Amino acid sequence: GTLKMLLSDCLRSGTEDDALRRKQAKSMRGLVDELTRAMTVPLVQNLIHHVGMVSTAEVADPDMVDYMILYGLVTLPPIIICDEGAYDSLFDHTITNGKTITAEGAYDAVGTLYSRFICLGITCDEVGNSIILRDSLLTDPDISWPTCQDPTMDLKQEYQGNFPLNEQE
Repeated sequence: GTLKMLLSDCLRSGTEDDALRRKQAKSMRGLVDELTRAMTVPLVQNLIHHVGMVSTAEVADPDMVDYMILYGLVTLPPIIICDEGAYDSLFDHTITNGKTITAEGAYDAVGTLYSRFICLGITCDEVGNSIILRDSLLTDPDISWPTCQDPTMDLKQEYQGNFPLNEQE
């Protein structure tokens, strides 16, 4: 309800009060960021879960591989915007070579994904509390998994982008 109302008010043609429109646009951007983050976290959790399960399985499970590829295709595209090399590496590990991903490849993929959470607008705390994530990363006690690296900027601070969102009210 709130997002729809803000969008309608923000896009209403002939808005005479620019300050109000800018305030509504800022508020709408914040809501969109929160919704995007809330939808991205389970995708990342499931991608990591399937990478862990596929790479440590003694016998390849085609369904598990298909799910890993699916989650990769859905989750990875925003990364190409801020780091094309990381995207290419993740694509190769989880999609192109998904059927033959090794524990070492999974370590590289998960480490790269963790270090690019800034591209996805999420944090380690948001992703790290998943039971499926813990289960998949602990299936092989001989494998040490990379440590998650939080983004170096506060993802919850107000948007600082282009007009009209960065103007003072």
